[in-house]
Order: sequence, then structure tokens, then C-alpha cells
Amino acid sequence: MDDTTRIPSLVEYLAQFPEYCAARGRQHPLLALLLLVCVATLCGARGQSAIADWGRFHGQPWLRRLGFSRCHGPSQPTLSRLFAAIPHATVEAALGRWAEQALRLCPPAAGELEGVALDGKTLRGSKRQRAADAHLLAAFGHRLGLALGQVGVPDKTNEIGAAGELLLALALEGRVVTADALLTQPELARTILDSGGDYLLVVKGNQPTLHADIAATFAPAADDTGLVGAACTVDAHGDRIECRALTASTALVGYSDWPGLQQALRVERRVLHKRTGRLLRQETAYAVPPCAHSGRPRRSSSPSGAATGRSRTACTTSAT
Repeated sequence: MDDTTRIPSLVEYLAQFPEYCAARGRQHPLLALLLLVCVATLCGARGQSAIADWGRFHGQPWLRRLGFSRCHGPSQPTLSRLFAAIPHATVEAALGRWAEQALRLCPPAAGELEGVALDGKTLRGSKRQRAADAHLLAAFGHRLGLALGQVGVPDKTNEIGAAGELLLALALEGRVVTADALLTQPELARTILDSGGDYLLVVKGNQPTLHADIAATFAPAADDTGLVGAACTVDAHGDRIECRALTASTALVGYSDWPGLQQALRVERRVLHKRTGRLLRQETAYAVPPCAHSGRPRRSSSPSGAATGRSRTACTTSAT
């Protein structure tokens, strides 16, 4: 992104919301209220009272810049009525359009992958307040740190059903979707491929056949047929040294019926005590990308924990 890149104005998207309050009872413009919520949230406000306090403490100059015509900002009850009246789906759709436009105007560098992570979180305090459908599944852009979309997960279901709805609402062409093992499902993988995207999915015991096939591919007794490359990194963190080794294989191509499978990945992690060399932790994880180019170790689209920054040393080998 260079200095001439114009990020789309969020105001243009928020201004599209229709007024929910009749003119006679309206104290503040809707756009000004929405902008106050955005700015106060960016400054650390995490509740209605905190947002109202932000407007009161920063005074008239900031209120005028946000579009307020009165000498005072909204109270907490006013914000409460705002949140109750504005359909959350409308807000999420507008923010998603803005984030998508920002991605298009700020494309990745040549050769860099555009990663989109799917992850679910439960709203803080929702259980205490007995909120319905308080678990949310969001799509998060790796590169710019933007939420591209979000859907609620019904209380009696899980993220798998909601993920299909979310994926269909996203522009996935040329992008790599990453997710944890729960969302490693053949139907979701097929949806991503049909939308023109790629995936990089962690494989665990919830897909026993695929997990067993990949484990057998990289087992010590297996030969190196299909091995296409390997890479390793060594990072230092305080009193620990973390070593990661990533190996890719095409041995399952034509054998596994997993949608679009072209490679299988193995990530081995070893954490050592820096002074004594004692092994503190060791684990192995598996993942599947659909295309050959996705198998190359890249920091922007690696499985969870497979690669991080602050790499001190690195080595790469190619299998023949």
C-alpha cells in the first residue's frame, strides 16, 4: 500500500442507514451517533456508558466534528435505544462491504497470499445475561486485520452449520481460508473451492480417515514417495527455543477423496530450554491445502502456530 492509496471512508457506508427515529423526537443525527460509537470504541470504550462518557469528556469540538448539532452528546439510555433499534445484520453487512472494498483497494504484494481466518467466539458476559445466540463466527482478514463478515451461531447448533452461510457471503476468489479442526469438513472445503478460493485446514481426530492417511504418509516406516519439500525455523523466546519443521507430500493425491486435495502437510514443534537443552514440549500437527502453491511455507497462511515472526534462523530443503 503506497501513499496514494485511498482507503474507503466508513462514513459513506454508515450514511446509508435510514433514520429509525421520527423527526419530532430526534435529538441527534443517526450518522453522528454511529460515528461516536466507532470512534469511542477505537479509543477503548467497551460499553454504552463508556461511549457516552467519551463524548461528554472530549467536549464540543469533537462532537461537532462527528456531526452533533447540540452542545452535548448522547446519554447512555439514548445509546441503548440506538442499539436496540438498529438491526445488527444491517450494520454487519455495511461493515463487511467497507472491509471488502478496503481489501480490494489495498491488494497484497506480488506472491503474497490473502488469508481469511474463520474463528468463533462467545460474547463476554452473555451467559450471565442469558443472551440468545451469543456465539459468533467471524471471517478475519490476516493481512489488514479486518473482520470481513460475521454470523451468529444458534444455541442448539455449532459453528459448522453457520460456516457455510458465512462462506457464501464472502468473496473468496484468490484467497486462502484458514480454520481450526472443527471446521475441517468436506462440505466446507468444497464450498471454498466452488467459490474460487483455496483452504488451509488443520486435520485432527474429527476427520479420522483423513488424519490416519496423513499420519501414515509421514510415518517413520513410510518411504519418501511424494515428498516435495521441507522447511524449518528456529525462534528464541525468553528462556525457550522453539523449533518448527514443515514437510509437504503429494502421496495422497489420487488416493484420498478429500475435495481438492493436492498436498498434505506435517508440522512438528519442539520447545527446548535454552540453557539446558531440555525438551519442554513436543507436538505434531497435520493440515491440508488444495493446491500445490499453498503447500509452500508462508507466514500469511500457515496453520495455527505453524509459523510466526521473529525467526532467528531458517533452513529449506527440497526433496528429489
